[in-house]
Amino acid sequence: MLKKKIIWGTDQLTSFVLPLRDFEHTVCYYIGYFFSGDDGVSHCQSNKRFTKGVLMAIIPLILRMLQVLKNLY
Repeated sequence: MLKKKIIWGTDQLTSFVLPLRDFEHTVCYYIGYFFSGDDGVSHCQSNKRFTKGVLMAIIPLILRMLQVLKNLY
């Protein structure tokens, strides 16, 4: 039963990757807007930045990949 719960949890995290990235961008935008003005906002809109949003996307995908590899083994 626990295995099914873990599978369900990683499936949900994997499906939730895009909303997590959007949430990170929203938080960055508002923090940048309130504390740094237009410079903070432009930092959040930059395509060159490597942020927590990427980590938020990678962590669930890595967990899912490890789970699939474990099941294959």
